[in-house]
Amino acid sequence: MQAIKLPFFKPCLLSLIFTLGVFFPQVRAQKASGLLTFEYNYWDQAPMSDLFQTSVYPSQTFAGTSWGAHTLYLRGYLPVLDKSRTKLYSGLQVDWLGIQYEAWPESQDPAARPENLVALSYVLDWQQRLGTRAFLGLQAAPGISFNTGRGLDSDDWIIQGLAYAGMHFKADSSLSGALGLSYTNILGKPRLLPYLQFYWHYKIIELSLELPFEAQASIAIFPRWKIGVEGYVRGNTYNLDFEEDMPGSPFREAQWSTIYGGGMITWHFYKAWQVKLSGGISANRTLELFDGNERLLADFDTEKLEGLYLGLGITHRFAR
Repeated sequence: MQAIKLPFFKPCLLSLIFTLGVFFPQVRAQKASGLLTFEYNYWDQAPMSDLFQTSVYPSQTFAGTSWGAHTLYLRGYLPVLDKSRTKLYSGLQVDWLGIQYEAWPESQDPAARPENLVALSYVLDWQQRLGTRAFLGLQAAPGISFNTGRGLDSDDWIIQGLAYAGMHFKADSSLSGALGLSYTNILGKPRLLPYLQFYWHYKIIELSLELPFEAQASIAIFPRWKIGVEGYVRGNTYNLDFEEDMPGSPFREAQWSTIYGGGMITWHFYKAWQVKLSGGISANRTLELFDGNERLLADFDTEKLEGLYLGLGITHRFAR
């Protein structure tokens, strides 16, 4: 399929254009009819640790090279159908990954390395009540992931999804859980993974698990303030395909993933608006580059336990 050429654009501007409504998984009781979330994270420079020899690169090609990252997530959802037993939500999800390199080897063309990677997904989420407590859910998320500054082609398409069944153990939905299967790219490439959801809210304590994606626990210290801990797994696969613009580059696909967690503090500063500051330790950050035959050419993994990450998030919940 012939590539569709796009002019170069700033990833942040592209993300803002597509924030009309981005889905955030939430199988517990809906207390709002929509959600819009902005999240920014920063990872400091870390040296590459897994240096090995391939047919393309000698083992010491990237010795001394380090890389850091910025991520921008924009997500939310709006209801298409909102009845007592049946709910259908739709929206978009925008993920941007910006990579910065230090001490890049002079023998390698810097134009051939991935720097600005974007994933756009349209999401449909269906939730069905069964009786008064049980529920089922299905989610489908087709989209595209690509390296900015080049054309789009058929290899950019990605698909992710989720199916689950669960139970509200209390009538007020303060205690619920669900089990299911997810098809996701969070570990860098598409995988079928088990899904576990658990939600508990008791007075000032709130616990939310959506494994393998995220986990949060918080305590309300004031009416508008909460403190707690959080953990996330993020990742995706991106089609690079420099072939048309840079025939000499062997890179065709990038797979990125990371695990991070630490402390957080949230402030409900105005009606349905909330801001969150977070920071902690990042672990197992990986960036792997493949050729057109899915052969690993460069492994830019950092040390398994790294330095700090910093995060800023803003959320708006649309009232019924």
